Amino acid sequence: MFSRVAPRLLVAVVTALSAVLLTWLDVPAALLFSGVLGGLTASSTGRREPGPTRFAGTVAQAVLGASIGAMADRTVLGEVARHWQAILVVVTATLVVSTGVGQLLRLLPTVDGRTAVFSSVAGGAVGFITGAREAGADEHVVMVVQYLRVLLVLVSMPAVVLWLDPGSRAVGDQVSASAAKSALFALLAVTAGLVANRLLAFAGSALVWPMLAALGLAACGLFDHPAMPTAALGAAFLVVGLQIGSSLSLDKVRAVTRVLPLAGVQIVATVAACALVGVGLSRLTSISAYDAYLASTPGGLSAVLGLSLATESNTPLVMAFQVTRLVVSLLLLPLFATVGRRDG
Repeated sequence: MFSRVAPRLLVAVVTALSAVLLTWLDVPAALLFSGVLGGLTASSTGRREPGPTRFAGTVAQAVLGASIGAMADRTVLGEVARHWQAILVVVTATLVVSTGVGQLLRLLPTVDGRTAVFSSVAGGAVGFITGAREAGADEHVVMVVQYLRVLLVLVSMPAVVLWLDPGSRAVGDQVSASAAKSALFALLAVTAGLVANRLLAFAGSALVWPMLAALGLAACGLFDHPAMPTAALGAAFLVVGLQIGSSLSLDKVRAVTRVLPLAGVQIVATVAACALVGVGLSRLTSISAYDAYLASTPGGLSAVLGLSLATESNTPLVMAFQVTRLVVSLLLLPLFATVGRRDG
């Protein structure tokens, strides 16, 4: 009896402790990584412990997709309408640059075309990580490269703030939807997305359909400041992390480790290239250099939003650029999967 319970208890303890530690350290998507550690613990015990079901994984993707759609409230959509030309250019440039530079990963014999594409697309890290397995890409490499890029954006932010000197201000309480409205919004968006996914499934559809449903609900004005409940979002991250971690093995860990040196070069080049896009945006428009940099960073949305709110920045404008790219990248996910499959 104890021999059956002990491994599961170990997985639960590792997951819980890592969740507390990573949350305390303010690691982005902390529950995703705690789930990975828990799943890796389960796979390393040598026993075939039951992991999240396929349906649970689909629901988790739906929750994550709906949370992305919820970002495009009417304020952000208004900024998109006012600056659509600049947004179109920047979104296109950063997507082309990131996927182009990402092809460096294909110099490694263990990285195929699909994995290189999914690892390098700017923005939508969680979306491409969760869609990687369905598209046939190596989700472990995709996760590591995507979040290493987010980490570089995070650690470089303080230097950017000091360099561009945008000034700082006190931030008041942010308006958020009530718990009941958030729950209703989540229920409607996720349910509609799952029904659409059942009727028409494609690569990434479990993310895309709920995202579109949430976009529609956010744009219609029925929900003020729509948002996914924190508990639902945390559970979704945890499920995705457990799925990824439980599929890891020592051989796969070694394979991912061998990718790191070239991935570091690719990530630095991507961040630098996207920064140059921001420089061009600032030079050709009235948008400040600081706002332009935040608008063009290839990922790290939570850090970008936090800095934008904490400094003298046009937060709705920055969010308009970032959220538009996030939505567009996920809408293109089936196309990226097709191109990668043909190339891989």
